[in-house]
Amino acid sequence: PQVSYIKVESMPISAKVAEAVSIADGRLVVFGGAGGGYFIEELRRGSQGTMPFPSQPEAFVEVWNLFQRGEESSAREVFTRQILPVNRLSEQGSGIFFAVHKEILRHRGFIRSAKVRDPAPAMDEHTTGELQKLLEALYPQSVSTINSG
Repeated sequence: PQVSYIKVESMPISAKVAEAVSIADGRLVVFGGAGGGYFIEELRRGSQGTMPFPSQPEAFVEVWNLFQRGEESSAREVFTRQILPVNRLSEQGSGIFFAVHKEILRHRGFIRSAKVRDPAPAMDEHTTGELQKLLEALYPQSVSTINSG
């Protein structure tokens, strides 16, 4: 009786969201997980949201709002342009997820340092360069360079 919400975190996310929604039968609110990488697929299967990374909340809100208005193609376009590139970059290796998202938050002025604690690895030179280009494309109004040191 104390549980009202559940979050599906294990793969395959979309199929497990659909199964959880079916089993919950309206008794529990189902959220997707995995950084919001399957947000639209989760919504199609009955999830009531997702628990994404914290670096782009406005992009997730925009996708949610568009999807709720029945504008799925526009929701997909926002997802593909703003969320998917960050997901792809942050899922390249163990621990890189944290470095990428902290750097986005730093770049946007929300935190002062993007330093991650051990044992999480720092981004390699190529990932750092790719993230810098992505930040310039997504947030041209925020000008800062990644300090890889």
